[in-house]
Formats: sequence, C-alpha cells, structure tokens
Amino acid sequence: MRNFLTFVAVALVTALTVALVAPPFIDWSARRDMVARAIAARIGTPVEITGPITLRALPTPYLKIAGVAIGPPGQPWLTGPQMRIELSFASLFGGRIKLDDVSFDHPSLRLGPHFAPPTEGRLEFDHIRATHADIRIERAGAAPILLQDVSFEGAAASGLGPWRGSGDFAYRGGRANYQFATEGFAADALPLKGEIDAGASRVDFDGRLVLADAPRLEGSATFSGQAPAPDGGTWPWRASGQLAASGDEAALADAQATFGQEARALEAQGRLSLTLGQKPRIAAELTAKTLDLDALLRKDKEAFVPPARAVAAFAALLGQAFGRDAALTKVSLKLKAETAYLGARPLASPQLTLTGATGAPAQIKLSSGLPGSGRLALDGALELAPAPIFRGRGQGAVGDFAALAAWVGEGEPALASRLAALGAALPQGDISASGAIDLSPVGYAVRGLALKVADSRFNGGIVYRLPTADRNGRLYLDLATDALDIEAAPNVEAGLAWLGA
Repeated sequence: MRNFLTFVAVALVTALTVALVAPPFIDWSARRDMVARAIAARIGTPVEITGPITLRALPTPYLKIAGVAIGPPGQPWLTGPQMRIELSFASLFGGRIKLDDVSFDHPSLRLGPHFAPPTEGRLEFDHIRATHADIRIERAGAAPILLQDVSFEGAAASGLGPWRGSGDFAYRGGRANYQFATEGFAADALPLKGEIDAGASRVDFDGRLVLADAPRLEGSATFSGQAPAPDGGTWPWRASGQLAASGDEAALADAQATFGQEARALEAQGRLSLTLGQKPRIAAELTAKTLDLDALLRKDKEAFVPPARAVAAFAALLGQAFGRDAALTKVSLKLKAETAYLGARPLASPQLTLTGATGAPAQIKLSSGLPGSGRLALDGALELAPAPIFRGRGQGAVGDFAALAAWVGEGEPALASRLAALGAALPQGDISASGAIDLSPVGYAVRGLALKVADSRFNGGIVYRLPTADRNGRLYLDLATDALDIEAAPNVEAGLAWLGA
C-alpha cells in the first residue's frame, strides 16, 4: 500500500509538472472549478474561485488566484480579492505539501464560534503573509472580536505547529505591534509565547492556549503602561501574575502591581480582573505594607510632599480614569495598607474603596489615621465635572488639633494661618465630629452635625464659603447643645480671625 501511494504521488507530480511546462497554452481561468476542487482536496474544505487564475512554472512555480473563498458555501471562513502561492514540488515525494510562500491581499478571515486543533499537519508554510486583513472571531454567547487592518508575516512547520509570526493591527489609539511563537499542539493545548506593544502599553504572555468549548489562555502575564502625571510627565505602571482568560473575562491572580518611577513606585499585591467587550472595565483588590506617597510625588531636592499636592494628584488621576474619553467604562479599586507616608508623617491603616463609571460621579470610601492622633472616614460620591464636589458622610476625630493643622497647612501659607487661628479658639483635648457633608474648592457644608469639643456637645449645621477676590467669605452656624462646659467652650471671638475677610 505504501509503495502504491508513492507511485501515485510520483505520477501526480509528473502530471502536474507537464501541465506547468506549458501554462501559457492553457486557459486556467476557464478551469476554475477543476483548480478549486484540486485545492479543496488538499486542504480538506470547500474552495470557490470567481476571478482569473494564473499558473506559471518558471522561474518560480506559482499559482495566483483572484476572488477566492475558502470554507462552507455561503459561510466561507476566508475570502480575499487575491491569493498567491509558491509551491515546492520536491516536498510532494515525502507525502507533505510545502508552500514556499503564501500571500493574501486584503483578506477577510472569520474564526469560531467552535474551535478545535487541526486534524492533520501535511501542509507546511515556509512563509505566509497577509496585508490589510480583517479578522472576525465569533464567540458563543458573546459579541465577536474584530481586528482591522491586520498585517502578518510568519511560518508554520505544519498545521499542528509550531507557528511563529509578527505584524501589527489598527486600534482606537493607533497601531499595535505583536509577535508570537508556539510549539506544536499537545492534545487541545498550544504552548504559546507572545507580546503586544501598543505605544505606551504592552502585554507579555508565556503559557498556553487551550481550545475547549470556550478557548482560554493560561500562564504568566505582564501588563505595563504609562499614566499622565499632574506635572506633565508620566507615571509608569506594571502588573504581573498568573493569567486566566476566557471570552471577555481575564483574571490576574497573585498579582504584583507597581505605580510610579521604579525607585519611588508604590507597590501592592493582590488580584485584578478585566472585562473586555464594548464596555471594558477593571477591578482590583490590592494590599500593601507601605504606601510612600512622599516618594511617589516629591520633586527633586524635596524631602516630603504637602498633603494638598497629594489631593490635587488624586483628583487628576480620577479625572483621567472617569473622564468621558477614558478607555475603561468602569473602574473598581480596593486598596489597603499598614502604613502610608505623606507630608513626612505616618498615616495608620489607610483604606480606599473606589468605584466609578465613565462620565459619572466616583463612589469613594476612605479611612485613615491622621497626625495629631486623628482619624478620618469619608463615604460618598465625588463629582468631577463641571466642578469637583464631594457629597456624602464624614466622620473624624483628633487629639492634638495644632499638630493636625500644621500638617494640613504645609505648603499652603494662607490655609495654615486660618487653621492656626481656628486652633486658638478651640480648647485642649479631644475633638470629634460626624455628619453629612458637601465639600468643594469653594467651601463646605455639614448637615446633621454631631460635634464634641472636650466636654461640650453640639448638634446642627455649618456652611462655610471661602472668600474670593471679589467676594467676602461667609460662615453660617446653626448649633444647639444639651451639654456646654463654659470654661472649656470654644472661644468664638478668638476664632473669628480664621475667617479672614
């Protein structure tokens, strides 16, 4: 039987060679069906040809086809206006078909929704390339993935691999470059290494592609990029861990995340998940031992950072994350640490929960220790546009107001002066307050206030509007008390100096 197959192969090659010796004398375009059947028999799927066919033997044997469709009638998985194949006839004697060069111009490729490894590997691609390709990946129960204007150059030892390739494709922000290399299929798994570089962002992967009911990626991955910094520079970021991805869902377990320049970066560990599709979103749960905000934000020759600068940087990052042009439609972050450093002071047990959607207020839950034996907790919504304002509930306590005031007013002389004047009006001892607050750059309001100053207790509301260049500031007080220590009561007259104009 083996000798018979060898004889058939030799006979086929001989006949094909005779046909190629005099191709100018044969109108191959009139024999489209015969050529289509011959190709279909070798690749195991239907082929339709509607355009002209050119077949040449010298100097390089090649076949050029226009208007080709490969796949089931009415639902081909590959179509293109032009396809060119250079053949290696010597390979046919070994029972393999080697294609020295296969090129596609403006092809359209449709894959899925069902995926399975190739059943055989007789075809060898020494060089395969495509230009201006459109790829549509159909998925069961999910929207298709569309890749446009894709270029590709690669090779394959067989349909079962190993494969290698590189190229680029268009995306919303420009063009992204990619390259990959695989081993051969082991059952339904394809070992794979690859990278995608899209300007400031990059993905590196080392693992395997598993073709199950829903194809999935498993292995180690690193995501990196850059975020704009408030001073006009950039902050590099990086997240690496064990990736499990299928469909639109990807999770990075045992993740190591960094944000900022390498020597000054914030570092945290935990888990990240990413949902792609028409509304991409990301969620992260991270824990850090130390968050050194001074190191991240300080400028050259600075030892620490004024707290006001950290607030401004945080607001700028939120504006980028939740702006109308943001790449992600939803962001969710849970971050906690043992200690944070800001303004050369340790902040005990800071915790931040942040959730927001594009063009909508960000939901914030923040708690942290403060200088002066203080503690702050905020829970509410931060609206970024057209003017930033926080609305929610707040709760705070302090044992040494002067120490807290000096920290808050660092780098802001006018604010430091007002806080010092307010401190002069307050008695020594613990101060605590809670209530519903509205906080913005122009002032604040507290409703349902519960205020305890030393042994005195107050309930009511406060509205304070900061002075501007053309308008005096205003303070509205509506307070009641059922326990007032006259000797330790706030010195209202002394405190008027903090209001300024």
